[in-house]
Amino acid sequence: MNKKLVIGWSSIWVVTTLVYILWIRNLVVQSFYGRAPDWFNLLINSLYPRFPIEKHRFELSFFLGHADQIIIRLGLITCFLVFTWFARNYWKSGITWLDELWQVRISQKNIQLYTWIVYTCVIYFTYDWYIVLTHLYEAQVLYKPLLLLRLLHLSFPSPVWIGIWYGVLLISCLGMLFRFQSSICAIVVAIVFTLLQGWLYSFEKLDHAFAPLTYVLWLMPLLIIQAKHSYTQWALPLIRMVIGVVYLQAGLEKLLVGGIEWLAPETFQNYLYLHPTLTGMWIARYDWLCIVLPAMALLFQLSFILIVFFPTARWVVLPVGVLFHSGTYILMGVGGVVNAWVWLYGLFLFDGLTTKSSDVTVKKLTDKKN
Repeated sequence: MNKKLVIGWSSIWVVTTLVYILWIRNLVVQSFYGRAPDWFNLLINSLYPRFPIEKHRFELSFFLGHADQIIIRLGLITCFLVFTWFARNYWKSGITWLDELWQVRISQKNIQLYTWIVYTCVIYFTYDWYIVLTHLYEAQVLYKPLLLLRLLHLSFPSPVWIGIWYGVLLISCLGMLFRFQSSICAIVVAIVFTLLQGWLYSFEKLDHAFAPLTYVLWLMPLLIIQAKHSYTQWALPLIRMVIGVVYLQAGLEKLLVGGIEWLAPETFQNYLYLHPTLTGMWIARYDWLCIVLPAMALLFQLSFILIVFFPTARWVVLPVGVLFHSGTYILMGVGGVVNAWVWLYGLFLFDGLTTKSSDVTVKKLTDKKN
């Protein structure tokens, strides 16, 4: 990793942190009380459309916690880059460890298997999007486009265009499954899936059900293209890393926004009362369960990323993940036993084993001779 890149990114983070502490954070407070400049209110409404409504539901600390998260997450990225650079340059065993982490050997058969996992996931979970979007078209008076759609100046599509967009998505997914112009189809799926999802969430109801799938779709073109030209893969470890980071962010958000109070039994009981189910109401009667279950969920979310660095841990973490998502559905009726998060666990299975550096060197020398 380039030393200048690490220094440059670290400098940007330091400057950004100072600007946030000395200026931006105070603007967040002013915006909460309706005294911020118009340009800042416009920025907040663009990035957080629900802010005008939710500031009447939550206290100021809730929004400051979310704002602080951005800086903290940038700090974590900075620490990771610095650690990686240090390990790469000053830690001999670290060089081997990093090479084995990012150099993964994948057979063409398993590339196709991963492709089927991802794009059957898209087909399965978007089967009703055409119907849902056409119903939303009738309520477009409530349409408030997300920032991306506003930047692209895209209005809500008519039923005909919804059908066209959905047809393009479906055809492109089939193209991926049957290896027809895979690189192009992968890019098309990522674009159309993002647009359709944007229209779905432009009615002041955001959902993170497809967060990891969206990131994976944007990285799949790298996996497909690299598979055609390289013996080893760094795209697959990157995809796995991104999924792990999504879980990590979910756990960090609970800690950074709610703090230790997030583990108070009243917090989990409130969630159960908001999404009542028979099992959830029974759990809510016992304070100790309302402490243990959230604590276990938090531990799972924070530790999921370990399977990126220690692949054997997947045989423990992935089954726990299935229980976690199933439990969320059973206790609160949120999501489902079959959901996109669990579906993508298939990307952590099969080969994808790390390649020894010596094997890579031998392969490169062989390629040069040929």
